[in-house]
Amino acid sequence: MKHFLLLLIAASGSLWLGHAEAHAQLPPPHTVSLLEETPLYNSPDENDLSGAALAPQDVSVIDAEPNWDQFFGTQRVWLKIQTTWMGDQWLLIHADTIGTVIPKNELAYVSGPIALYDSPIRSSANYIGTTLESGNITVKAWFDRPQGAGLRTYLVETPNGDHWFLPYDESVIEPLQPIHRDISAVTAGTIFAMPYSYSYSKDKAHYSPQTFHAFEQYKDFYHVRGDDGNEFWINLNFAQPTATERIDRHIELFDVTKLYEYPNDQTYMNAVLAPQQVDASEKYTDAWGNDWVRIASYAGDAWLLLNGEGEEYPRGISDSDEYIRVLTQQMIVDPAQSEVGQPLHAQLTGRVKLIKPINQRRDSSLSFQLRLVDSTGTGLGETTVATQDIHTGEEIPFSAVIELTAPLPEEYAWQVISLRYVGMPEH
Repeated sequence: MKHFLLLLIAASGSLWLGHAEAHAQLPPPHTVSLLEETPLYNSPDENDLSGAALAPQDVSVIDAEPNWDQFFGTQRVWLKIQTTWMGDQWLLIHADTIGTVIPKNELAYVSGPIALYDSPIRSSANYIGTTLESGNITVKAWFDRPQGAGLRTYLVETPNGDHWFLPYDESVIEPLQPIHRDISAVTAGTIFAMPYSYSYSKDKAHYSPQTFHAFEQYKDFYHVRGDDGNEFWINLNFAQPTATERIDRHIELFDVTKLYEYPNDQTYMNAVLAPQQVDASEKYTDAWGNDWVRIASYAGDAWLLLNGEGEEYPRGISDSDEYIRVLTQQMIVDPAQSEVGQPLHAQLTGRVKLIKPINQRRDSSLSFQLRLVDSTGTGLGETTVATQDIHTGEEIPFSAVIELTAPLPEEYAWQVISLRYVGMPEH
């Protein structure tokens, strides 16, 4: 079965991440969760009370006062909402209460101690007087604010009931997947104290080839216990590859060329080579189609990315502004779905890489839409992929289910048709 790659230029209005200036106003969120009894107004005028109030609940927002997203803390903001019994009404609420409660049931790790509150709003009045120490916790809900995941508040399970916290200096690793699996690390790799690829340094400690017992997973990272009983994180993308080709080749470098510890562009060694001839001993092609060669250098054994005149990530597709690259790796259609006239569902797996920062944020929770088309451009199905907390330069795995409107043809292509970060609501 063949498939081809197609780079789609998004139609006007289909991509929230355009060339808007950093201060461009965000559209208001679709939904706001009211945290307390809230009076209603007939118009955005404090003297125009309607005489009714809403108990804590989710409400549908249809408009907001100009520059609403430039208000913070206890500054008050006018929001226009829909009601079923009074028509359109207005709310006047504090800026830091504009958000949505999203139910969750996930395991997470928090580096503490963390102060606990009886409300998603972090204030001395809401502080319950206790803290929770570092460790694994159960997250029961998020309070997500439109400005992004960096302002997310977590409802967590504690011995004294469910309480909220807003990370400040603490790290939150979520979701953690408990596993019991032996990981065969057949080559040497980097040891991480925390599962963050952006924390890579060539000066970090390394492990030798061995089999680890993994008890937790986060993205591509495994929380393992070594032979000596010590616990740490490993990521096999930060290790020497196994499927390499032995070569003996002279390569002429015509430009200043970066050195990498592994064939992974997140492992830059802060070292470069001036134009010169080098001798390569190994070659490796990664999942994205990038070609790498291994050399001996003044900085030690290192890898060079050599794609010739071609672009990086040649097997990937991108949104029109090239914020992300998407690699679709496998799509499995259940052969049992053979009844005529019934929709076919396929399981899609792949990887996504955040190429450059979005909205001046170093990390983002992204949502992007993929469309499957045949060789004539006819749509065969669409799916939305949501990722959580991906950092600039990082690539992470994803999975999604797509409903096919027709049997899978011999030739097909994927398109990125929309992209937004979770802090920017769709309208």
